[in-house]
Amino acid sequence: MSGFTKWHEREGRPWGWPRWKEITNVQHGLFPADDSHLAVGWNRPMALHISAYFDRYYHIPNEEARIKFAAQHAGGHEIPGRGMFSRWINVGWKEWDIQNRIIKVIRELDHHPITIMVKTNDPDWPAGETYVPLFVNGVALELFGTEAFGLSNHLSQVDRQVIQIFIQRVWTNLRRQVARSRTRIVKLEELAMAAFSGMSRICTLFHAVTKSSQALDRDKPTKKKITAVITAVARWRNLAEMLSTTENLNKMQSMDEELAVLMSALGADVSKTPTTTSKLLAVP
Repeated sequence: MSGFTKWHEREGRPWGWPRWKEITNVQHGLFPADDSHLAVGWNRPMALHISAYFDRYYHIPNEEARIKFAAQHAGGHEIPGRGMFSRWINVGWKEWDIQNRIIKVIRELDHHPITIMVKTNDPDWPAGETYVPLFVNGVALELFGTEAFGLSNHLSQVDRQVIQIFIQRVWTNLRRQVARSRTRIVKLEELAMAAFSGMSRICTLFHAVTKSSQALDRDKPTKKKITAVITAVARWRNLAEMLSTTENLNKMQSMDEELAVLMSALGADVSKTPTTTSKLLAVP
């Protein structure tokens, strides 16, 4: 939110740029005279509160005091427009898919933090101050189009500072996601292994000629049971692919091979069936 606040005094950036209008569907800037042109979810009192917040922000003489003012919310001193604008931007950040758009640029440059950690064999999280500046031009083009570069074909210093704020937010979010994933992946692997073990037992019983028909009916490898195995493996694989360590890559190959054997035992033609769990079942 602080980036948008810092930016707005500069000719209404970025709300006048065609690419940003396309992404956000805010077609007439933040403060149009006609109420029917206000952004979705806004009304005139909200617009006035936010405008008043911006006005107070701009009249603060130095950057340190501006940052303190923009962050002020405790003890009943919050400026109403600040909270309104912050909540709207946070909702928009998700609706406009800003994080994934920025990650797309990071991936295209082959500098996703996980990729860096794997390729450099370094377990430490890559420092944002080292890598974030590398993505500024790409993110500017992705989010704001060529208009952001102006006639000089260069971003201004302020523009670069603001865009770096956006990228740093994503870089920090990725770090948190990876930290949570490292905890979850152990449990998901245990669930995947348990599912494999259970289905293997069912297949053994199903194909044993000595079992009674009643047991066969009870332990029959149904589509639901098979789907449960594939789901468990796919959920583990989604995280394993993100945390692409050598150990995880080897485990993925092993799981794919075991799944192919399992599907073959159930009568599937694995030569015509995708062998990876991610292709067998797409799991959110």
